[in-house]
Amino acid sequence: MELDSRKELNALNEIRDMALLLSLGNAYLCEEVFLKKIGANLHSTLSKLEMEILSVKKRFPGKFAVDVDTDTTLAELQVHAEQLQDPESVISDKCAAGELGRDLERIVGDLTKAVKTVRSKVEGQLPTPTRRVSFFGFLRWFKVIGALIRGLWKLILKIVIILVIIAIGPMAYLSLTMEETGSYEKEIQQSRAHIQAQREIVSSIERQRKEINEKISALSRPDLSRQERIDIMELMVAIHGLDDKRNKVEVDIADHENRIKLDQEKIEEIERKPLIKRLFRL
Repeated sequence: MELDSRKELNALNEIRDMALLLSLGNAYLCEEVFLKKIGANLHSTLSKLEMEILSVKKRFPGKFAVDVDTDTTLAELQVHAEQLQDPESVISDKCAAGELGRDLERIVGDLTKAVKTVRSKVEGQLPTPTRRVSFFGFLRWFKVIGALIRGLWKLILKIVIILVIIAIGPMAYLSLTMEETGSYEKEIQQSRAHIQAQREIVSSIERQRKEINEKISALSRPDLSRQERIDIMELMVAIHGLDDKRNKVEVDIADHENRIKLDQEKIEEIERKPLIKRLFRL
């Protein structure tokens, strides 16, 4: 399983979300039945996380000179998972105070730093050339030199073409500049289309959120059964997930709006340049 180095591990994100929920100190979330459910989810997610971390480490050729310890932090998370699956009163109290969630956030933070260290080692490692590679590299350069000699007439032709372009002068360069401006305009159109699509996603999220709130309102009354209270908590978790998704989409929209602004500034800058500056790229 290959992981994109620009993204965090999915399992680590899931555990971080669990820690965030517990740090809220909500009374419903700290009930035994809900703590057990979080504990079971944490236990299953840890298995995926171990495989994902192992996959990252396997991408490093050989062994690390200094091993990055992730096992200790994973063991801490495993202890928390076991405690949550068989919660005592002290665990519920820590949850209600938000201490349990903060403790998990600290452990997740330490693990995130360790994973980033592993990735930096993996991505910064350059393979050492072997003699065979060096030989074929030399042979490749030899072939390149031969091709250059055989293609000398092509080089002369290119020089002639360059001289013609220089002779054409400012008009040819102006057309090239217009093409560059066109590329920025194309990027602006793409960003606007992307923003429109993302705003439709936000609208969809708002509709889903409204439906969930209506369900919560329908269940809200003084004499709730335990199952109904659990249902409300699960709906609250769903709202939290939608809010998180909406925040990411809004950040993406802001990023593309900033790209549009920068592209517009580049277009204006090109259009303001005198012809002589366009010619010599001043």
